[in-house]
Amino acid sequence: MKREDIREFLISTTEIHGGHIGANLATIELTAGLFDVFDIEKDWVVFDTGHQGYTYKILTGRSGEFVTLNKDGGMSRFISRSESLYDRVDASHAGTAISIATGLSKVDQENWTIAIIGDGTLVEGMTWEGLNYAALSTKLLIVLNDNEIAIDKNVGGVNSMFTSQEWKTRSKSFFEALGFRYLYCEEGHNFERIVETYRMAKEVTTPVVVHIKTIKGYGLDIAANHPYKMHFSQPFDRKNLSTASAVPIGLSFAKVVSDSIIDFYKTNSFAGRYFLTAGTPYASSLEKFNEIFGSNYIDVGMAEQQLLGMAAGISLKGGLPNVFVQATFLQRSIDQIIHDLAFMKLRSNIFVVRSGFAGQDSPTHHAIFDLSILTSIPNVRVRYPSNLASARELAQDLQLKVENFVDVVLLPYFPVDGSVENILLEDYQKTHYGLHQKTASKNLLISLSSSNNYILDYLNACRGHVFCDHLILEELTTDWGNLTNYLSQYTQILVLEENVIRSGLGAQLSLILHSSIVESVGVKDFVEAGTQMYSLKAAGMGLIDFVEKCKHFFK
Repeated sequence: MKREDIREFLISTTEIHGGHIGANLATIELTAGLFDVFDIEKDWVVFDTGHQGYTYKILTGRSGEFVTLNKDGGMSRFISRSESLYDRVDASHAGTAISIATGLSKVDQENWTIAIIGDGTLVEGMTWEGLNYAALSTKLLIVLNDNEIAIDKNVGGVNSMFTSQEWKTRSKSFFEALGFRYLYCEEGHNFERIVETYRMAKEVTTPVVVHIKTIKGYGLDIAANHPYKMHFSQPFDRKNLSTASAVPIGLSFAKVVSDSIIDFYKTNSFAGRYFLTAGTPYASSLEKFNEIFGSNYIDVGMAEQQLLGMAAGISLKGGLPNVFVQATFLQRSIDQIIHDLAFMKLRSNIFVVRSGFAGQDSPTHHAIFDLSILTSIPNVRVRYPSNLASARELAQDLQLKVENFVDVVLLPYFPVDGSVENILLEDYQKTHYGLHQKTASKNLLISLSSSNNYILDYLNACRGHVFCDHLILEELTTDWGNLTNYLSQYTQILVLEENVIRSGLGAQLSLILHSSIVESVGVKDFVEAGTQMYSLKAAGMGLIDFVEKCKHFFK
């Protein structure tokens, strides 16, 4: 495909199928230029967050696969080794490229290693660790895609350095002080200038940074007025900004929680209350928080360790931090939760969206470890609201908390079907442990709200084969308290969880109760990205699998 056709191809394709359109319109020329100057067969290219790699996919022979983008079993939104030999690293989390590149260049000092960073990843802690060591590398090129925005607006000292009138001088001083040769290209969509700059870089014997100024969403008119410059969107109309949406359309747990907190502070003071996120406010429906809470709303950029570390400092000074983060990125700050919050018993709330299977993004984006990790940490209370009413009430109750421990609230990602919510409210009894549908059975199925949109279909399919009670568990903690007594009325307990089996909810209950009466239907390995139903089947947790498990377990 000709370079001048790539932009229109990307817009027309993502307009139909959705995708990271804004991010990729910024990187067309800088990616294409690499193919003119370097030998991509021998010179390895590593992306920070592979959502910048659409042009790279096209130029390595995959334009025909874009019709499957965001489809079950289709082309990944990210760089993926299963797709092409040219995809050297599975890249879907930010900040990893430079560190990985230092390892690649250490082994292969004959050929170039090229790390493409940007979209806010320069604030990641791992990036700074990588930069420190990269200065010792050989034939290492760092391409800095500077479009002055991550997903949300860039913040802090790096942003100040790159956006000041003296950005060239400041950036040159910064990178050269670290030991890099610094080159820049101010016209990031001028292909000839980019190629010229790459050729200069190739003549350098020391590690080199090429700083390229780009425009996120370049060539798509509606991106200019979009709050995230069309970073990602579901299918959209290129002429109508209102059609663009970064999240699935419909009511969600995240939306209910954010609206509930806003409603609470309409009649209460938010003095001493702080609301923090790490570069992805749209995922937690925080668009109104800046307007309402002013300087008490803080977006630290794509820096999850800073996010939780800052929360610890706020709590130490008597404030109440409310942290909003995606589950897959929470993994990156587990040390801060353990060392800086839980160990010091600091009062804090963490609202975690996208728990469980998380859609088309990547196998690494599924939150299949959060139950295992979080429930193992002392002084952490894990909540999993069983429905929207519980989520709304909990979000407000936590604004008044005085206890010195960490409350983590896990929220599923899918749009909520109101009819399912109503059925659960009508047919289930509210207990201290969650929503419970009781019969005369000695069998119990335990699930979490991440399965609410399919659990009734699963249970209906089991009717005629098995008979069991059903508990949608809401509170998970290392101190199970009276839950043991509550569950002792059952002789067999099956746990359905979108979490790894070996250390999940079922495994923990097995230790507390008796291993012979508790089993799990859960995740055994990394699972393909796709719709929730697709991922369930890929994990061996589909409807047929579930019914067969119930038939054999509940006897």
